[in-house]
Amino acid sequence: MLAKMSLFGTLMLSWGLAFFKYIFQVPANRVGSGEIGRPFSLFQLKTVSLTAFTLITVFVVKTDELV
Repeated sequence: MLAKMSLFGTLMLSWGLAFFKYIFQVPANRVGSGEIGRPFSLFQLKTVSLTAFTLITVFVVKTDELV
């Protein structure tokens, strides 16, 4: 699927995914941060964020080959 996309389409897809993640990450960090008395530390929030990024990368990029 990604091999048939133009460079512009690929850039828009990657920026769209980053924007979608950013929309949810910033408010979640503010709501869940332990600095203002919430239940999670910054380390825990970053761990969840990196885990989600890794899972998406593994499942989306696994079918593509480097050429």
